[in-house]
Amino acid sequence: MRHRLTDLETCPHPDANKWVDPVKAPSNYKDEEKIKAYIEEATKDRDDRLGLDPDLNRIVALGFHDVGAGEPTVYLCSNELEEREHLKMFWGSYDQRPTRLVGYNSARFDLVVLAMRSLFLNVQHPPLIIAPAWKSPHIDIWERLSFGGARRDVKSQRFYCQ
Repeated sequence: MRHRLTDLETCPHPDANKWVDPVKAPSNYKDEEKIKAYIEEATKDRDDRLGLDPDLNRIVALGFHDVGAGEPTVYLCSNELEEREHLKMFWGSYDQRPTRLVGYNSARFDLVVLAMRSLFLNVQHPPLIIAPAWKSPHIDIWERLSFGGARRDVKSQRFYCQ
C-alpha cells in the first residue's frame, strides 16, 4: 500500500462573510458604544478563524508526497478554478493504487477540507473514512501523539519535526 504524506493551507473563502450570520452582542449589553465595540472585536475574531472552517474556507496550497516515489508535489491555487483542477489531479493520482493518507491533524482538518472542497467544487473523489484511528485506514500523526485525543498538550508539527 502506498503512503501519501498530505498537507494543505487554507484561507477564508472570498464570500465567507456573506454566508455567516452577523455577530450580536449579549442581551445584557445596553451601552451602544460597548455593543459596537463587542461586535467589532467578536467579528474580527470570527473572521480570523474563517480559514479554518471547512465550510467557509478554500484551499490555497495542496502538498503531497508519495513515499518512495520522486519529489513532493505542491499545487498553488490562486482561485477556485485552479483549486478544482488541482483537486482533480490529486484525486486522479490517488486512485491509481491503494493509498493511505498520512497527515498531522488530518482527521480533524485536512481530510475534511479535501472532502468538503471536492464536494463544493463538484470534484469526484474516492470515499474517505474520516474516523478515529482504529476505524480509518489513514494515519493522523496528531491523533497518534495525543493517544486518541486523551493528551491535550500535544505540540505543533514543527516541534516534532525538529
